[in-house]
Amino acid sequence: AGQPGRGGAVREGAANDPEAAEKIARILLKRYGVVFKRLLEREGIALPWRVLLRIYHRLEARGEIRGGRFVAGISGEQFALPEAVGML
Repeated sequence: AGQPGRGGAVREGAANDPEAAEKIARILLKRYGVVFKRLLEREGIALPWRVLLRIYHRLEARGEIRGGRFVAGISGEQFALPEAVGML
């Protein structure tokens, strides 16, 4: 395995930086439309799911995203952009 790149270091530091963590959470939503723990584990995102979960719950409470079950066969919480839900 190669050395971790700068992006990995940025993501790891984001767990302690709320603004950076929210930026990453939003980028993931824009990239995938629907975000869930198993997807992020497969992608190797260094930001812990528990950190993202707090952000996604806050965004859901503000009505910016939706929480629910969007992808069949996936257990656990899932979060989606409203426009992604309309395409499912």
